[in-house]
Amino acid sequence: MDGDRAPLRDLVELKKRFGGLLMLDEAHAVGVIGTNGRGLAAEENVSESVDVQMGTLSKALGASGAYICGSRSLIEWLINRARSFIYSTAPPPAIAAAAMAAVDFLASPEGEKRRLLLWERINLLHKLLLSFDVERWTFKSCWSTFNAQRSTPNAQRSDERDLSFNHRQ
Repeated sequence: MDGDRAPLRDLVELKKRFGGLLMLDEAHAVGVIGTNGRGLAAEENVSESVDVQMGTLSKALGASGAYICGSRSLIEWLINRARSFIYSTAPPPAIAAAAMAAVDFLASPEGEKRRLLLWERINLLHKLLLSFDVERWTFKSCWSTFNAQRSTPNAQRSDERDLSFNHRQ
């Protein structure tokens, strides 16, 4: 989640050399990395070498649930043997439709435009964060800044504040 990327090409080479299988979790890559948000394997052009690809429908896709892609025999084995499939129910039709709509959006020119805008903002935030003197920031100074902002004339009364910040100094 902090921007690290697996050395996927090296892993594919090791897989081939030793005859292994490669399973890739694209949970934080789908919707963000690769053309149309297809993930790291697509960006590195090694999708055909990944045996099992999995990810979530909840992060960039805004639905719930997850997906797994693999060979037909793997998928049939999982459907019939994996407890998480056996003891669960199918997603509601609305959730399945929302996930499909999100995938369709990612594949569209507008989706790609939105993904590129996200990267512009990621790079801007990264640049701004690097410009701060991180050593001088502590929880106490951040909390003081937060409290100072809350005490401005537009701040809410204490009984109207968001209950998730229930800390008193």
